[in-house]
Amino acid sequence: MKLIFGAGGVPSELMWLLAQESARSCECIFVTREPSPSQRGLPAEFGEWMAEDDAISRLSDVDAEAYIAVGDCRIRQRIHERVRHARWRFPAVTHARASLDSRPGAALVGDGSIIYPMASLTTGIKLGEFVQVNPGSTIGHGAQVGDYVTACPGAHISGDARIGAGTFVGAGCVILEGVRVASGCVLGAGAVVTRDIDEAGTWIGVPARRQTPRA
Repeated sequence: MKLIFGAGGVPSELMWLLAQESARSCECIFVTREPSPSQRGLPAEFGEWMAEDDAISRLSDVDAEAYIAVGDCRIRQRIHERVRHARWRFPAVTHARASLDSRPGAALVGDGSIIYPMASLTTGIKLGEFVQVNPGSTIGHGAQVGDYVTACPGAHISGDARIGAGTFVGAGCVILEGVRVASGCVLGAGAVVTRDIDEAGTWIGVPARRQTPRA
């Protein structure tokens, strides 16, 4: 049994990745807070739908693979914290057309992480749990990426960078070599992070600066 938590586009992408991985159709149960296919952008024939609370109460003791297909870092963490004690496995998914050093111990990928096609990860990399690396993203040698990080399409995390847990790296964002980014940051699309970021917040522009909330 496969359980896919999430709604909208990311679950449909994940189902596509799983189907390609197994070379056959993927029969899944989709789990959302409000299981309405018409509202969530997925046709009913994609699989059975179940409310999140029902899935946790009825299926926690079932041997199953579970995937958290949610782009929002905080929601992904919330779901994981709710289901971490279930009997489920949380496999990482690495698409065959992603580039990743496959030598033993050369690149570590945490449980529940998803690496999309055309992502490029070199060597000495460590990804935490439930990280999402989208198409066209790159992660350089020796980089460390914390739990629940999202790297959007075309994001570039340079070598030896350190990305704190729950940080959202926007599309086309560039993080320079060796830079450290605090947990819980939002790095805007196209931002260039040239120096360490020590506090959570939204950072935008070239070079990236913290966005000050309007009064």
